Amino acid sequence: QQTVPEKNTYMNSTYFDEIYHAGTAWEYIMGYNPYETTHPPLGKVIMGLGIKMFGMNPFGWRFMGTIVGILMIPVMYLLAMVVLNKTRYAAIAAILMTFDFMHFTQNSIAIIDSYGVFFIMLMFLFMGIYYRMSFYKNSFIKTLIPLGLSGIFFGLGAASKWIGLYAGAGLAVVFFLVLFKRYREYQFVTGGKNEGFKIEKEKAEIIKKKFKKYTLITLAFCIVFFIIIPIGIYAASYLPIIKAQEGRGLEYILNSQKYMFNYHSGLTAEHTLASPWYEWPLIIKPMWYYSDSTLYGTGQMTSIAAFGNPAVWWTGTAAIIWLLITMFKSRSTDKMHTFVLIAFLAQFLPWILVPRSMFIYHYFASVPFIILMITMMIQSIERKKWYRKEVTYLYMAIVILLFVLFYPVTAGVQISSEYGRMLKWM
Repeated sequence: QQTVPEKNTYMNSTYFDEIYHAGTAWEYIMGYNPYETTHPPLGKVIMGLGIKMFGMNPFGWRFMGTIVGILMIPVMYLLAMVVLNKTRYAAIAAILMTFDFMHFTQNSIAIIDSYGVFFIMLMFLFMGIYYRMSFYKNSFIKTLIPLGLSGIFFGLGAASKWIGLYAGAGLAVVFFLVLFKRYREYQFVTGGKNEGFKIEKEKAEIIKKKFKKYTLITLAFCIVFFIIIPIGIYAASYLPIIKAQEGRGLEYILNSQKYMFNYHSGLTAEHTLASPWYEWPLIIKPMWYYSDSTLYGTGQMTSIAAFGNPAVWWTGTAAIIWLLITMFKSRSTDKMHTFVLIAFLAQFLPWILVPRSMFIYHYFASVPFIILMITMMIQSIERKKWYRKEVTYLYMAIVILLFVLFYPVTAGVQISSEYGRMLKWM
């Protein structure tokens, strides 16, 4: 009895879905049959590393998610460098990610979303590098390196949460766009009618000679790195619990996939905090993770809610509209506009088709790509003669100020109920 805390708080207990994911991570370590099987195992296996190092306590089960959240910042920087190729805008993107509420809250709790989003960012980072390359201009072998890494991170993402599969669809679209452009170049130099290319004679000979060979090798490479290896990674993520299955390893893995699909497709439970996909960009209904009920009536409150920084998400919504208008009006040929839009839609569009109850944190995987759109919009506006860069600095200051103001209700800090009411905008 002396080990039971006098008062349960998020500092000594699980809150929200930690009760499933942290518990299951511990079961993997112990070799027990897991209780929670509604998501693939890898996120919980990684979470278990923190528990193994620091024990079955809040620090242990939240440790790896926090590390992954920290690592998202340099990955966001690198992703923005691939898209915008300017350190200034890459730094802006990293700052926006750092001070977004959702990024902070989701990586402070032991749930598996952090791992899925981290691997999604990495798979698009390396696909973006490949997207900028050409196997006519660059060493052919060098083009396969980022492509292979993208495939490996796709496998890790899918094995963490099925949102990685949504990302895989976006990767496929980007990849085939690259191949289509290589094919159009090949058509052009072999007497086709496609125009818009200025190709030197020496390069034209390379295209004629290498296109078919390079394309076939690349496709075979993708079968290995986007199908065979990801399946292997996905199956390997079940190894920590295979021992408990008494020889039913493959059967257990297959049955788990059926159960996951049936669970998510058939989930009809109503929830007061459910929020449809079209409400997420406007932050209509935050997700309430935690409150301290013992403070009711004391004039004090403690709360943890998941939602976006309004200066990031609302501006991000404007940036989506800006990007679509820009691409339509100018018939934009900027391939990075296309890349970012595909990445965003791959994470957002599938939720339109999902019949089950949804919540605002399902927008988390889309946030890196709305941040990229914001930085692209800022870059475009800063090219205007009338624009002053001080406005950009003011915008960044507002983002950081809002993070400070809302920090108590995203981090569980005890504040006055009056201050809490001031923060209830929507």
